[in-house]
This record gives sequence, C-alpha cells and structure tokens, in this order.
Amino acid sequence: MNNRGLLALLLSTFFVTSGCLEGLDNQQDDNGFWGDDCEKVSDEICVAGPASDFELVDQFGNPVNMSQFEGKVVLITFLYTHCPDVCPAVTYQMNKLSEELGDDYNESVVFLSVTVDPERDTPERLASWTSDRNVSWQFLTSTADSPVGHMLSVWQDYEIAVNIDEDACGGNGHYMEDYEGCHCNPGYIQDPWNIDDCIVDSDYDKNATFEDGSLEGDILSALELWSSGN
Repeated sequence: MNNRGLLALLLSTFFVTSGCLEGLDNQQDDNGFWGDDCEKVSDEICVAGPASDFELVDQFGNPVNMSQFEGKVVLITFLYTHCPDVCPAVTYQMNKLSEELGDDYNESVVFLSVTVDPERDTPERLASWTSDRNVSWQFLTSTADSPVGHMLSVWQDYEIAVNIDEDACGGNGHYMEDYEGCHCNPGYIQDPWNIDDCIVDSDYDKNATFEDGSLEGDILSALELWSSGN
C-alpha cells in the first residue's frame, strides 16, 4: 500500500500499558500538531508508520479491512459500549465532526470505531448501541470463536492493551466494571507525511469546539494537510 494512500487518525479511547503516557508534556511541536513526534516517544506508546491492516466485522456483520479505504482519510477510535463516560463522549464528538466535515464525510473521510470488548460487543449489541446514538459509521468487532484472541493482534498493531493493574492509568482513567483493565484517552494522529504525533487529552470535553488548538481543530488541520499533499 502506498504510504500516502491511507491517512489514519487515531484518537481516544486507548488502553496503554504504563501510566497513561506519563512524561508527555502536551506541547505543540513544530509541525503544528498538539503532541510529540513519535521519533521522540517510546514505541510502547506511539508506533510510527502506515496504519496496519485487519479483518473485522461491523455492526451489520459486514467484513471490514483497512485496505478497502485506500486513498481516503481514516479516523479510528478504540472504545467499548459498556464504557460509562469517555466512549459516549468521543462518539458524540465524532458525530459533531462528521457534521463539520460536510461533503468530505464518507467521500474522502471514513470513521471507524473498534471495540476493546469483543465478547460483549457483538454485532447485535453494536447495532443497538449505534442506532440509539444515531451513529452513521462502522463499529467493528470479531465474531471468531475466540474474539479476544482474534483481536489481540489488532490491538497490538495499534499499541492498544488491556491491563489487569487497576493503577495502570495513573488516575487519568477508570477501572472498567466487570472487566479486567483500565481505561484512559491518549492517542495519536498520523499526518500525510507519515509522522506520528502523540496526543493526550486528560480534560476531554464532550462539546466539540473545532477551534485552533483543540483536538477537533487538529483533525481538521490534518485533513487540510492531506488535501494539500495530494
């Protein structure tokens, strides 16, 4: 796949293996994005390079893989439907962003949400959850005999992990009820030049602002850069 054929924007909700990105200074770097270049950050947090492919199914049972979106901008979130706070807020923001994008949405920009709880997030559960929230994009899960085992490689490719350590998020997330893990919301944006920028938003606001310096504003800036680079 051509590295310029797919721009993946990855943002919350992520599961990380240590301390919720402790040590990041949340400063805007020289390329205009809020965060640090991945070259300056541990690979345990942020992986440089083009987005990895996968084979999953959406809420309607349709097969989905990243390679089918070549030539488009792809915005990916990792979340789960039993999440009581951040995940619904992220989904709300994505809905607002889809409105802001106008004709670009679905034409040149694709949204995907990938579950981190495939045993409970069946296609039927995802279909009901997305319908209740008027979600228009695909929510992805696995229907394999061992869905967690199937999705482990996907999570690993995107540096997503589920921890059994309740303190692993350093107080910036919360312990998932009935699930062995913790939950926080760092992520990264991959720009058109294949440079990854780590981001963390500990004060996530469910009201999308699209202002300069906001997470939404950074996404729109990435889309503008993508357009100018093609």
